[in-house]
Amino acid sequence: MMRNARLAQTGQWIFDDVAYSNWCNGVAPIFWGQGKPGVGKSVLLSCVVDRLVSEKRLDEGVAYFYCDYSRAAEAQSAVAIVTSLLHQLLLQLESIPEEILSLCQDYRRHSSRPNLSESTEMLHKVLYQFSATWLLVDALDELEANAKDDFMEIVESLKNNTKFFFTSRPQSLDSAILEESSLHCTLSAQKEDLATYIKARMGKAATASRQVRQSPGWNDFVDETVNTLVSIADGMFILVSLQLDMLLRPRTLAEMRDSLSRVSDKLDDFYAATLQRIRARELAVAVNVLCWLVKQRVPLTARALQEALAVEESTQTINPEAFIHKDDMIEMCCGLLVIDENEVLSLAHATVHDFLSAKLDEIERFDDIITKTCLKCLSFENFQQTSNYGRRLPVKDNPSSKLNHVDQDYIDQVYIDRTRQHPFFYYAASYWDDHYARSTGSDELTEMALRLLGGPNAPPIFSLNFHVTYLLEKGVISSKESIYT
Repeated sequence: MMRNARLAQTGQWIFDDVAYSNWCNGVAPIFWGQGKPGVGKSVLLSCVVDRLVSEKRLDEGVAYFYCDYSRAAEAQSAVAIVTSLLHQLLLQLESIPEEILSLCQDYRRHSSRPNLSESTEMLHKVLYQFSATWLLVDALDELEANAKDDFMEIVESLKNNTKFFFTSRPQSLDSAILEESSLHCTLSAQKEDLATYIKARMGKAATASRQVRQSPGWNDFVDETVNTLVSIADGMFILVSLQLDMLLRPRTLAEMRDSLSRVSDKLDDFYAATLQRIRARELAVAVNVLCWLVKQRVPLTARALQEALAVEESTQTINPEAFIHKDDMIEMCCGLLVIDENEVLSLAHATVHDFLSAKLDEIERFDDIITKTCLKCLSFENFQQTSNYGRRLPVKDNPSSKLNHVDQDYIDQVYIDRTRQHPFFYYAASYWDDHYARSTGSDELTEMALRLLGGPNAPPIFSLNFHVTYLLEKGVISSKESIYT
């Protein structure tokens, strides 16, 4: 995904950097690139990954991990990172060592997964199979404190025979290992890369109508845009990218020039102006979409958010006719919302999350709204068919199914089917209590929760959570959201 976001020939400056050259030559085991939000740290790390992979010998290994603020904590715990790196390195071996293979078979036979200590021990064993290894982790600062501490201990144990490449925001990590054993580099978008990016974006057919692009003033406007945006960017790709989204939205060249004359050179000012533009259009649903994405416990798919937004006070079922099209969601959020190839929605950047968390008034009590939406959804009549919950239906054999090797007695097919049909049902059942804990705990919410949990249909909610917990323990899924998405 990062590779797709990167233009060819951009980011190449890193390979001429003194700190990078010294790292490659073994002066220190760790390269620590620090850059402020939005400078393109993740894309730059992908450049380094591609270079290392293309130049490595068969007996050398390269593995990487991208941390992301929007992921659930369990999806980027220390054990999750180590497991991902281990899996990538195993795939690069001509044959898996017998000792490792035996351990993997034991875990599979007992339907379990290795803990952090066991995963780390296996990683040590696999690293000895390579003559040299590079491990790269992006955005270390987006890990929770415990995950950071655990992972840094692992780095300490591996640094004598492994090279690490890390990125983070400045002054975001307090680590003696990084301070003592790393070469430091300040990461920032280069002016030449920014100019290349702007020209490439404006050269695309979808940028503007053919009539606009063929007008006599278009080439001059492109040059003006490059000069203006590069001068205000302050090394931030994200500011340039979002400014382009705004500049190229109008349909005439005159309107585009007007937008260019009013661009802001501060990221927060840009976000504030964008939020003001959303409010001016009186699109309350757009604000709700942004609030959902700030407060979500795991990334939501477009379909799940469509279902959530369709739950209203008067509704008794999820009505597809009330769905807001994903393209309309993206358009009404004025560039602050993006969607990936799996139709998972997210805010355009971690800085958008930071800004909205601090500046969006509706955020303060939005956990109340989400809790109410979840409880309302779970009380719908079509989700409360008691006769279906009493039976445990076997999952049909399916070689491609994650659930194929699980003890079938513990799987309730009704829930699996319902989750596939209504992804928000799974989210509501799994995370309503998280949102309730963060809510005001109003009498209304408490009454709704007690009514649902105390009624004859209470077991389904606990049953779903039980099954998810069971799947996690058995190692069939690595995290809650892996079944959800």
